[in-house]
Amino acid sequence: MRIVHVLIVTLIATVLGVSGAWSQAEAPMQPTVLVIDSSASMSARVRGDVTRLDAARDVLIEAMRSWRPGTELGIVAYGHRRPGDCRDIETIVPYGPLDITTTKKRLDALRARGKTPLGASITAGAKLLPSAGGAVVLVSDGVETCEADPCAVAHDLHAENPNLVVHVISYGVTDEERRALDCIASSGGGRLIPAGDPEGLTEALHLIGRMANIAPTPLPGTTEAQAETRLGLTLLASSGTPLYQLLSQGEVAWTVEPLAADGPVQTSDLRSPSFALEPGQYRVSVRFGDWTASRDVAVAQGQLNEFDVDLRLGRVLLQAAESPEGPPIMDGSTLNWELAPSETAPPIQSVLSIAQPTLLAQEGSYVARLMQNGEILSAPADVVAGQTSVVRIVVPQG
Repeated sequence: MRIVHVLIVTLIATVLGVSGAWSQAEAPMQPTVLVIDSSASMSARVRGDVTRLDAARDVLIEAMRSWRPGTELGIVAYGHRRPGDCRDIETIVPYGPLDITTTKKRLDALRARGKTPLGASITAGAKLLPSAGGAVVLVSDGVETCEADPCAVAHDLHAENPNLVVHVISYGVTDEERRALDCIASSGGGRLIPAGDPEGLTEALHLIGRMANIAPTPLPGTTEAQAETRLGLTLLASSGTPLYQLLSQGEVAWTVEPLAADGPVQTSDLRSPSFALEPGQYRVSVRFGDWTASRDVAVAQGQLNEFDVDLRLGRVLLQAAESPEGPPIMDGSTLNWELAPSETAPPIQSVLSIAQPTLLAQEGSYVARLMQNGEILSAPADVVAGQTSVVRIVVPQG
C-alpha cells in the first residue's frame, strides 16, 4: 500500500505545479490532464484483495477533496475496458472544473484489463488541453505495449507547442522500464517522477500541504528547507537544444556536490533529474558516454530551481575528394575514419567503410584521419557547438 500512496501523492504534487515555484497557494495552476494506467498490470494485489488500481483510486479521490474550489482537470484512462485492444482509451473526465462526485464515480468504474498504449494516450490527453498548452501527466507502471514510439509522440507535441509538456509518474518498474519512461518525459519537456521511496512521499506530502494552504510539519529525517527546495536539471546538446533532440539512447550519470558545506553527494541516471536539497551552492557534473560537463549553481529555498547543463556538442561532416574543389568520393568501401582530440587523450571515434560520416563531438580542436589502402591522411577539424563543420581530406588520384 505504501508504494501506491507515494505514486498518487507525488502525482498530485506534479498536477499542482511541478514546473514552477510553490510560493503562494493562490498562484494560478497549470492546465493539467492526467493519463491513468488501467492496464492489466494494475490488477496486482497490494494488500489482500486490494489492487494497485483500487488503492491508487482511493488515495487520489481523498487528495482531490482538499483541492481549492475551481480546480480544473481532465482525466484519460487506458486499458480499462477490453483486453488486448490498443484503442481502449477513453476520456473519463472532460477538462474543466473538478466535480468530485462525478470524478469518483468514473474512477470507481475503472477495471485493470488491457494493454498499455502510451503514445496514443498521451496524444488523447494533449487534445483536451487549452490551445495555450499545459501539462499531460502520464501515470504508468509499465512501458508501451502497442508498437508506438511514445518518446517521439512526446517530442512532437512539445516541439509543436513548447508550452505543452509531458510529465511521467513511474512506479513499480524495472531500471530499463524507468529509463524508457524517462525518455518520454525528457522528450516532452517534462520530468520523470519515480515513486516508491520515503523521500518521494516526504516531498509530496509537503508540497500538497502548501498547495492546500496548510503548513505541514516535515516528517522525521528531513528539514523544512529540504521539503520545499528542489534542483531540476536538463541536459543540453548545445545551447537551446535538449540532448534528446539529437540522441535518444545513452546512459547519463549526474553528480550534485555541495560546495560551501559538508553534505551528501547526490547522483542520478535520469536525463532530467530533480533533487531535494538544502539551499546553498552546488557543483553539478554530468557524464554522457565519453562527454562530460559541469557548472556551479545557487539553489534558493522554497522553490524548484531549474538549470541547464550544456555538453556543447557540434557535428563534423567528413569527406574525401580527389581535389579541394572536386565532388566527394561516394564509394565508402575503402574509407575508414577517425576523429581524435588534437591536444588531449582519447576518446577517439572510429567509422569504417562510410563515404561521408557525420560525427558528434564536444566543442574544440580535433584531428580527422582517413585510412585508405594502407595510407593515413589527416586534417584539422574545429568543432563548434550547435553547428556542422565540413572537413575535407584530399586523397591521391586513383
